[in-house]
Amino acid sequence: MGGSALPGLLLESLMASEKITVHRDYELPQNITKNTFVVVMSYSGNTEEAISAYKTAKKQNLPLAAVASGGELEKLTQKDKTAYIKVPSEIQPRIALGYQFMALVELTKAPKPQNINIDAKKIEQDAKLLAKKINTSIPLFYASTQNKALAYIAKIQTNETAKRHAFYNIFPELNHNELEAWNMEHEAWNMEQFVIIMLKDKSDDKRIVRKMNLTAKLIEKKGYHVKVVDVSNVNWYNKVIHSVLFTNWLSYYLAIDAGIDPKPVNLIEEFKGLLRLR
Repeated sequence: MGGSALPGLLLESLMASEKITVHRDYELPQNITKNTFVVVMSYSGNTEEAISAYKTAKKQNLPLAAVASGGELEKLTQKDKTAYIKVPSEIQPRIALGYQFMALVELTKAPKPQNINIDAKKIEQDAKLLAKKINTSIPLFYASTQNKALAYIAKIQTNETAKRHAFYNIFPELNHNELEAWNMEHEAWNMEQFVIIMLKDKSDDKRIVRKMNLTAKLIEKKGYHVKVVDVSNVNWYNKVIHSVLFTNWLSYYLAIDAGIDPKPVNLIEEFKGLLRLR
């Protein structure tokens, strides 16, 4: 759930040829088999949906592992002698993405990072500049299907860090529905209210690239702003690290520019507190 689901989405992208299901609910999906390997992730270790999934997997005697920073999930794994990877505590789940993802890589034998080469200072400066251009607008992150995890992570980061509404969608599906929503001609709509952040990748299918370009032209013709972020890179890991770092800084500077403390998620914590009241 929340930030703890993001590593699963990235693994789904990295191992696209494998059947990977990211389950964000109680218990387990109906389509699992007795050989399904279940990895339960909860940064706090206390997420009730994750604990429910763990107990269901244990009851069904499925191959099982868990990743958390402690909490009830850690206690269950110790009692059951279940495979468990502990990640550092005292940080926000969305910031622990790297730790949690590498735990998944270890558990699933996924390809490990090689030849990482990014310009961290330039990424921060580019994100800071884009944040100024976005100003108070609501961002909509558009990407190809192969990069949907990156668009979703950008949305989550904006929600939690910048405390701002943000949305995402993917090509080619959005051309069959959401595109029409930009045909707004009501005076109540402010052209500055929204901004499209297009995540472009040179490895995308040429037909998708053409649809992205045509979509951008149509939306700009309607008077809305489209900003392009190039996520192309030499390999999957470079692309993901570049994109996640960029949108992390983007959400951070959106918060700073608005005079908002980017760290706490007070409303989410208040909601969790209410859930604990039985």
